[in-house]
Parts: sequence; structure tokens; C-alpha cells
Amino acid sequence: HATGKMEWAPPVDLPSEEEAAKYPMCVLFLDEMNSAAPSIQAAAFQLCLDRKIGTYTLPKNVMVIAAGNRDSDRGVTFRIPKPLANRFVHMEMRVDFDSWNEWAIEDGQHADVVGFLNYSKSSLHDFDPKSPELAFATPRTWEFVGDLLNDNPPDDIAMDIISGTVGEGLALKFMAHRKVASKLPKAIDVLTGKVTKLDVKDISAQY
Repeated sequence: HATGKMEWAPPVDLPSEEEAAKYPMCVLFLDEMNSAAPSIQAAAFQLCLDRKIGTYTLPKNVMVIAAGNRDSDRGVTFRIPKPLANRFVHMEMRVDFDSWNEWAIEDGQHADVVGFLNYSKSSLHDFDPKSPELAFATPRTWEFVGDLLNDNPPDDIAMDIISGTVGEGLALKFMAHRKVASKLPKAIDVLTGKVTKLDVKDISAQY
């Protein structure tokens, strides 16, 4: 009002120089970037290359990272404009069981889920974009399974909700494994000699 010129206020959701200075590195994470319409994505051109929006400038220790589903994943995606794509280094991420397993143990994920997936590692992720099924296994949905089991539902209800989370085929496989695993002694009791006889006859359980 005093100068007769418009001044831009700095965006409240982007880090100031003072905030960024508290950390050795900051990440500006633009998640699901290609779910935005191309006209909205275009708004990121200046931010991703020149590190500016209007008069605001990203602090030097802020790294810009974007993520999104592939077009072939049948998510809600728009083709990324070529000028925007040219502003990034592109990397395709994959599901890695060992990384997930390390996280799951440290995070205290449900023991039945961790045990089953160590028995059947390929069951961690079975997403097929061509399948009409709405329920399928991913690290995210297995975490849902663990959360649901924490409520100790009866087996029949557990079967229904797990089928609706990772699919009926994997739910059957998981519940069968869970039933056998619940009868097994603790590994430490076997190793210390407290348990010397195994009553379970299932070959995979004996193994």
C-alpha cells in the first residue's frame, strides 16, 4: 500500500533460510506429482530448475525430490510435461524384501506377518496392473494386516478382512501358515534344549 507495488509473501509450507539452517540437509518432497493436471505441474517448472517461486528462493541445502506412480500402474496419473521431466534425474523404485524385513523388525510389525513373509518372500508384493482385483499385496497392505490382527479378531473374521486387504489366495495361505506357526516352539527353546520333540508333522514347519 505504501509503495503502490505488489509484494509476494513467502510460502508458509516451504522452508525459510532460518529453518533450513537448523539441518545439514532438507528435502522438499513433491509426492504424487504426476497426479496433478499438466497445468498444475507446470507451476513447478521454476521451483525445480531455478529453485525459486516469485521472490522466494529455496535455501541451498534443500533438495527437491518428486515421486509418482508409473502410467502403466493404472493409478490417477497424467503424462509429465517434457520440460518438467527434463528437470529431474529419473529412477524407478522396486520392492526389496531385505529392506522391508529390516524395517518391519525394527518397527515392531506384527510377528505373524513378518514370520509369514520370511517364509514366502514373494508374497510381499504381487501387484498386477492388469488384474481386476481391488485387493492385492504390497508392503502397505501387509502393514494393514498387522494392524488388523492387533485387535485379535476371530479366525473367520480375520480371514474375511485379510482377504479384503491382500486378496483371497494370499489370505488362505497366510491363515494356514499362521495356524501351523502358532503350534511351533520358540527357536530359543529348541536351541537351548528345553524342547527336544516336535509334534507338528507339517514338512514345511519341520523345516
